Amino acid sequence: MMLRRFLPLGFLALTGTFTACGSSDTTTGAGGGSSQACVPGHQTSCKCFGDIDGTQACLADGSGFGSCNCDTMSTNVTASSGAGGAPSLCPNSVCDDTENCHTCEVDCGVCEPCDIAPKCDNVTIPPAMLTPLPQLNVTMEGRVPREEDLARLTKWVSDATPAMRLVAAALDKPLAGEPAEVKAFRQAFADSPQDTKLVRAQLVRAGLTSVAEYRTKFPVVTTPVPVPSLGDADPPGGTLECGAPLLRIGISEVKVPNKDSYLGGDTIYCLTQAEAATGGEIRIVGPTGALSDGGSQTLSISSGILWGQKKETTPGGTIQITYDCFSQKDTDGYKSLVDGIGQAAMNAGNVVPGDAGYVLSGIGAVSGIVSGALGLVKDLHLLNKQQTIPLDTQMQITNGATWTVTSKGASSPFGTYEWQLVIKAWGCAEYGTL
Repeated sequence: MMLRRFLPLGFLALTGTFTACGSSDTTTGAGGGSSQACVPGHQTSCKCFGDIDGTQACLADGSGFGSCNCDTMSTNVTASSGAGGAPSLCPNSVCDDTENCHTCEVDCGVCEPCDIAPKCDNVTIPPAMLTPLPQLNVTMEGRVPREEDLARLTKWVSDATPAMRLVAAALDKPLAGEPAEVKAFRQAFADSPQDTKLVRAQLVRAGLTSVAEYRTKFPVVTTPVPVPSLGDADPPGGTLECGAPLLRIGISEVKVPNKDSYLGGDTIYCLTQAEAATGGEIRIVGPTGALSDGGSQTLSISSGILWGQKKETTPGGTIQITYDCFSQKDTDGYKSLVDGIGQAAMNAGNVVPGDAGYVLSGIGAVSGIVSGALGLVKDLHLLNKQQTIPLDTQMQITNGATWTVTSKGASSPFGTYEWQLVIKAWGCAEYGTL
């Protein structure tokens, strides 16, 4: 590799010598004597590899210029900024800390091929073979008490989370210059007056007694979502050869394996929130059909994806997924949730067409607030569980993986229940793709 780098440099230096010698022929004066081609010791510029300026000096006898000296080119190179603002000189014949095989192939050589993750071609569906990752399995004992839902709402109110500020603003009267998200959610609340009344009542119980006063004290804030830069360092969770892992994660099946499950015959739907450094995604999955004991329902790929809904996406760090699943007790519960949250997201933009899935940044937790409030008085809240997909497993996941999210407990003094979400994950890796 070093030979490949230095041969062109030596070749151009040699070319510079031949050019200089070609122009150093002595000229004949009027008296027939020869004159010097250049002033001994005089320096002029010449070209080195990469069209960078070097210097060459006139020989002592004045017969012509010597070879092109490229040792000084590092002082003539325009410094570029690498990761963290460190200067990067390319080319300078050295693969230093600010360069890599992508940013300076001349100095560092060609990148090795990526052989630990599939290429980003035709990865819209998971591979046929999936590797079980039991370390990602999560289990919750018992359903979510209504008191816990109220406690969550109370904490969101007291913490003045960005989502709670948005909800308060959307429940308040319009103000000039308010963000589009506020208008979208206000319209959603207006379109579902009965559910809006329930949400207001539960927020009062949680301590939000006046939306106008709350909004004045805690105005809506918008925080840009940071996008990681590959730069000169290893991409988050990836390698220089492969780049960052780009993932799709989804619920593929809802199962009721336990014959004593009290969920037999019930309809289940789930609200998922996936958050990472590069953004947030929300998905409403279901409702299923009425699942009998020991039954299951397979979901389509398009309706189950909770991360990478538009396309395979790099998280740029760990992924935190929140699962909230409910047993539907009335025919309007699911529809209200979809219409009230999904349509607001559509109006706010950046939406995946169809189903109830959409991709948002910064306002995803609104869905948790609304569903939590409705869960206090409507559908039975079966599951509230969070899990983290660590950075160091994400490249492995690109090859196809599966795990489960399980809820189980006692359905009666004589029986127990158990049901599961089966998760599938897959993806690809390709340098420069975010």
